[in-house]
Amino acid sequence: MVNVKDFFIRYINKSTEPYDTIRSYTRPVIQVIETIPIHDLMLEMQKKRIPLAVLYDEYGGTAGIVTIEDILEEIVGEIRDEYDEDERAPIQHISETHKVVDGKVLINELNDLLDLHLDAKDVDTIGGWVMMQNYYIQEGQSVEADGYEFKVISKDTHHIKQIEIQKAKETKQAVTE
Repeated sequence: MVNVKDFFIRYINKSTEPYDTIRSYTRPVIQVIETIPIHDLMLEMQKKRIPLAVLYDEYGGTAGIVTIEDILEEIVGEIRDEYDEDERAPIQHISETHKVVDGKVLINELNDLLDLHLDAKDVDTIGGWVMMQNYYIQEGQSVEADGYEFKVISKDTHHIKQIEIQKAKETKQAVTE
């Protein structure tokens, strides 16, 4: 891994030493299988003082990367820092029965929040659940379940980014039941 800050520090300090190779700027990275318990990974990252780990799957392919911040956010919830100014909350509470949520919000969290009974057997997130209901759903389209309407606000090709959830209107509910 190469940290861009190392280059900038050298530039800001107006170093007169000849430029080194990229190899001299590399830092070690922890490489572990993706099934490592989060506690064990955090201890290893702390012990080695390395803030980033590359996760591999059982076939040796890269499964992703994890930072110390990612681990802490899993334990204590979202951490906002100076780089997170433009981020919106994953669940925006418009009213008691009207929410705008990030597609990555967990189904179990919404089930608890809105007293829903959405089946989370095959998917974890509300975006995945909506796509399971209608594989070809587009922005502006919606699905209904448990007396609520789930309207896609934004999406890219294979991922729903944002969903508006609100109590279905009584007349609409009567027609669909």
